[in-house]
Amino acid sequence: MQLSKYFLIFGATTLAISLTGSPGIAFNIKGQDLGRLPENYQAISRFPSGEGTTTLNAFDYLTPSSWLVPPGRVSEIARGGTWGLRRDLSPFRRRGWTFQRGGNLSGSFNVKKYYACGVNTSCGAGVGVPIVIPQRAVGATIRIDYEPQNSDPIPQPPINRLYWIQRVITNYSGSVGPRRSFIDNGGSLDDPFYNDFPLSFSESYFIDNPHRNFEFNKSFYWFAELYLAQQQPNTRKVTIYNGVRWGWRYDYQPCIASSGGGGCQTIRATNSVNEQTATSNSDEFSVNDFSASDTDIADISADLLEDPELSSEDSNFLASKNPNQDTLAAEPTPEPTTAFGTLLALGGLSLLAKLKHRKTKE
Repeated sequence: MQLSKYFLIFGATTLAISLTGSPGIAFNIKGQDLGRLPENYQAISRFPSGEGTTTLNAFDYLTPSSWLVPPGRVSEIARGGTWGLRRDLSPFRRRGWTFQRGGNLSGSFNVKKYYACGVNTSCGAGVGVPIVIPQRAVGATIRIDYEPQNSDPIPQPPINRLYWIQRVITNYSGSVGPRRSFIDNGGSLDDPFYNDFPLSFSESYFIDNPHRNFEFNKSFYWFAELYLAQQQPNTRKVTIYNGVRWGWRYDYQPCIASSGGGGCQTIRATNSVNEQTATSNSDEFSVNDFSASDTDIADISADLLEDPELSSEDSNFLASKNPNQDTLAAEPTPEPTTAFGTLLALGGLSLLAKLKHRKTKE
């Protein structure tokens, strides 16, 4: 009977996610399941000491809106910016920038490329424009085309100045360490835009190949929230339209001793609350490494209550961008959370903690 109570709490949490994370009616993501194809979803990197697996798994236990998304899918997120994005834009607001939610786009984001990278992958190949391809790196490559329709803003500078804004959430900023989030713009405080130049009619795409070249014997993750944005000419006023979530994770498993020899052997671990498989959308996950102290209640509760209604690249720039050197523009500024959101979050955390305790006893 006690276990039923926990599942009731979890059900209420899931209902909140469903109610607040519904996609828009008109906006469409073409090719959103391209990353679920076996040849795209996973890349294996083998080393003398172990094996690393890169997957297009953007599941994040601190982001409830990601819990029900199939691994490998590029999913829609709150129009106008998630709570986390708005928080990380605070340093720019202090410098005179303003941000408002735009209308729902009628057109599409078309995912043309999305694949995981291992150390033997040409990470960045096949995107249609020249970009720097790293040597022996793990990560992912993505290309998304913006395809406007009807009254959608058309990339036509200087009249319509369209940009991409991307927020990154990762535990690898320079080296594997604490979880951080920041605006992906090369560390500049001049503007929050990913691309140096506005999108044009012939170059209305987003391309990125975030990767890491070191610490292959550790596990880490890299998630992103990507938005289309429009800057009013000669102002610091920005309208943020629809956005998507994508990302990747790298899981390393060391070799284990084998009585029969046969070289390096590994066991695929499922000891992370973030672990899912490419072919399963199961709600089951292990909580062996889960600790309530690891979580940010403000992030969870705000994400649970996220209200979608409130809430191109230049090829020369692409060639000069080094996604391996993400730079933090500024420390994110925490915002207050709501009591109801906190209760829902605590309910979900209580369930995970109880399951962990139950598993330990067994």
